[in-house]
Amino acid sequence: MDRKTLTRTLNKLQQEGSCKCIKVSAPLVTNYARSRLFDVILHSSVGDVSPELVEQFRTRQRNFDTESRAGAAAKVKQNQHMTAIPGLRISRRVKVYKPLLLEAMYANGFIGAKMIRAKLF
Repeated sequence: MDRKTLTRTLNKLQQEGSCKCIKVSAPLVTNYARSRLFDVILHSSVGDVSPELVEQFRTRQRNFDTESRAGAAAKVKQNQHMTAIPGLRISRRVKVYKPLLLEAMYANGFIGAKMIRAKLF
């Protein structure tokens, strides 16, 4: 679904009174000097939005951003500090054991592309 279709659908739902949409400002994960707006869709029965609820929105968005960037973060050394804010930890993905996977592939008859090219020459 593209952005335009999603926007039209949300506008239609808001006009019907099924939901309401608010914009929340949150600092960027990689640059805390800047902030960005993101949309939060709430049920129509939700009344006033408390500061605690807004903080939960920011936390969930920040966690999503850090998890989606975890592949790049895993390449950085673990001992190196990645953020300027003390106490902020970025979760890393668990490493996949590639040697075991490669051994199983070779045992099943896998031949690497370099070996095939060498045989062709």
